[in-house]
Amino acid sequence: MLVRALVIGAVLSKSEAQVDFSEVFTPPTEAELEIVRGEWAARFPTARNWAVVAVGADSAGRVIHVARHDIAPSGIHFVAIRFPSNFDPLLSYPVVLCLHGGNDGVSLGIFGMYDNMAGTSSSPCSGRAAILVAPSYRCEPVIAGQLGTFMSTGDCTAEDYEVDDVIGTVSGILDHVPAADEHHVIGWGFSHGGGVLLGVLARDHRVRAGIDFYGAADVFQSSSQLEAEMLVDAGECNLPYSWRLVVCDYFAGTATLAQTRIDLLRHSRGWFVDQVTRLDVHHGTLDPTVDVIQSHKLAEHAQDASPPLATFRLFEYPTGVHSIDSLGGYQPRFREFVCAAFNMPPRRVGDINESGTVDAADLTALLTAWGTVTATHRADLNADHIVNAADLGMLLSNWG
Repeated sequence: MLVRALVIGAVLSKSEAQVDFSEVFTPPTEAELEIVRGEWAARFPTARNWAVVAVGADSAGRVIHVARHDIAPSGIHFVAIRFPSNFDPLLSYPVVLCLHGGNDGVSLGIFGMYDNMAGTSSSPCSGRAAILVAPSYRCEPVIAGQLGTFMSTGDCTAEDYEVDDVIGTVSGILDHVPAADEHHVIGWGFSHGGGVLLGVLARDHRVRAGIDFYGAADVFQSSSQLEAEMLVDAGECNLPYSWRLVVCDYFAGTATLAQTRIDLLRHSRGWFVDQVTRLDVHHGTLDPTVDVIQSHKLAEHAQDASPPLATFRLFEYPTGVHSIDSLGGYQPRFREFVCAAFNMPPRRVGDINESGTVDAADLTALLTAWGTVTATHRADLNADHIVNAADLGMLLSNWG
């Protein structure tokens, strides 16, 4: 198993471990939110030197590609792509990002997971042809059966850049697969992949809809503080790929309070849900790994979002744990969402809330964001990194 952990070797005594984390977990300030927005605005990764390095087929005869590309600062990044049956390169197909959990890489089995979730006959969109895309994250492999195993490179501890890896993948697909429909790119992810998905939705508006299965969304809360205190009291800072490592760095004295809070905010993408358009969330109330409180906090952020989301739904499962299969009854909801996403009208310039028309709600959203300097805001219509008169002109020219 790939280890992304800072290990504190000595077992800490109770007296040594007692530390005040209250300042760490108080809600972020607007200034801190702007710092993270600025970091994200400064980098919008693209796929350089895109190349298909392996070609094969699955048991149903569907074509599989493994592609590689270069992405700064990660280096070499690999992605698996499955084309639909009877694929016609002259047609246009929706794109579905499949974002895996854990940190052991992604196998072609994730495409089978999607098939099971999307179904074959129970909804109008079941079995609809789509291009499925499964990116690895940095320091992880794409495990492609007889096609081989392909290891992505990069800084294993820079988790926030896993979102960059996916954004770069979207760029590569749209630039190098002509049949990919730029107006219908959606994603789903579970556990760690759910958190990555929330980051992608907040930063890349080409991805217009997402389904999150129990991803961490907001660690600025009392339950997270209690977990951190218990962690250091036990002397156990060896959990991989987690916001908990950030707290361990702070406790070890290798990160300042300011650095720690910014690092935690990068992991708390619920604070940026105002940049998301369509989102469904599924979470089991008995989840022992990611507390359902995470999704409750996400719902609170969605309720307060400005501009508002076009759609947001949270589904809780009373007997559900940290497993998709334990969420009884999720499949019809998943299929309903995918069907609606596949039938979204093409994005219209100025329709910030994607209601289907450019109207006063969009104007209000733009004026609220006036002066925002960012590459990620929905109201930055011309993508020049600032919401200003140029965006207002574009909105008004598409009014109605």
